[in-house]
Amino acid sequence: MQKKLLYITSRVFWPTKSGHEVHIYNYCKALKEKFGYCIDIYILDNPEIIESSRSSKPDFIRNIICGKKVSKLNIVVNLLFKTLFNKNHWSLQSSLYYSKANCAQMEELNNIEKYDVLFVDMIRLAPYIKYFEQLSILKVLDMGDLLSKRYKRQINSVNRNSNVGGAYTSGLSGVLQSILKTKWIQVMILKLESSLMANSEIYWAEKYDRVILVSTVETAELNNSISHPKAVTVRVGVDSTYFGEAISVNKESGMVTFVGDMHTAANSDTVKYIIEKILPLCQEIKQVRFIGKCPERILQTYKSNNKTVFTGMVADLRNEVEKANLFLAPMAYGTGVKIKIIEAMAMGMPVVTNSIGAEGIPGVNGVHWFVGNTDQEIARYVDELISSPNKCAEIGRNAQQLVKEHFSWEAATKAFEKVGL
Repeated sequence: MQKKLLYITSRVFWPTKSGHEVHIYNYCKALKEKFGYCIDIYILDNPEIIESSRSSKPDFIRNIICGKKVSKLNIVVNLLFKTLFNKNHWSLQSSLYYSKANCAQMEELNNIEKYDVLFVDMIRLAPYIKYFEQLSILKVLDMGDLLSKRYKRQINSVNRNSNVGGAYTSGLSGVLQSILKTKWIQVMILKLESSLMANSEIYWAEKYDRVILVSTVETAELNNSISHPKAVTVRVGVDSTYFGEAISVNKESGMVTFVGDMHTAANSDTVKYIIEKILPLCQEIKQVRFIGKCPERILQTYKSNNKTVFTGMVADLRNEVEKANLFLAPMAYGTGVKIKIIEAMAMGMPVVTNSIGAEGIPGVNGVHWFVGNTDQEIARYVDELISSPNKCAEIGRNAQQLVKEHFSWEAATKAFEKVGL
């Protein structure tokens, strides 16, 4: 009999529009194609988005189950009695996504399907183990990265344009969105959530049979914090054949690129950092091309800068990225492994980043990429590479080989065997 897996997530992840969606998509694909699971996806997202996605459902998914909407009253009760007056293991975001109605629907579903595996995407949904906790099935929590660490890093970068609520805030009223833009409120939220999340990561890791992280560094950190090691590294992967395909494009002298959804805080703050701190120091840059979805506020802020171009979404990422001399990604903050950097390396693009962008990737500075940690150092690396096409080509070849050796999807999904799948 075919094994059954229930995958709980807070988003429709096809077609892929972000690094995390690529991560989920390929995990589920591998669980079906490599490990033979029959996969049902339980999604806690806008019902209209879920319904409209059914017609484009990937073949490796059997069923899509629309989660119950968490009411405002439910959220208030959660925030008061689970987050603020509980034992500090229930994060703010868990309170936004949890309801007994969803637990009941999951119970009904499992009574029919008798799942072999529960697979939960991100720690915000970790409390949904409550119904499954006493059942003899494999329970896997995919943390991805340590959010407590990310939020702590983010605090110093907060500004009026930051969005600490991420995609969740798009559903709030204009008044609430405006209030959440206040710097001291954002700092307060990040400090509270970082503290809650640090406890939450340990608490929920203890409840699950296995925990997945994408970085070996963060896997070691979590295992050192819990009663016995159960965290496993399942690295992100890229399709080296696809990204490594020879593309016939002409390099545009003095161009560098950055890729990302600029609606997310880490990407929008990185854009600000590149334009305001790095670009003025670079002598060789003629244009920085930012590829990906971009909010109007960023477009308006930098519309008079004749060295910046915002392309929006593009049909083929490779065509746009490979026009540039190099890929510039000195991340403002973040954790885990940055898929954008891995994909650029897979294309044979020389990368200039910082220690945050380099985390979890076993590259050597000056061999596989350039890693700088001051504005001046990053700018110097950019100018060096733009003025040396031969060095660009050498670094790009080394980067491409590194990705083939460490970040293939075959290697990434093989690590699922350590998870017990």
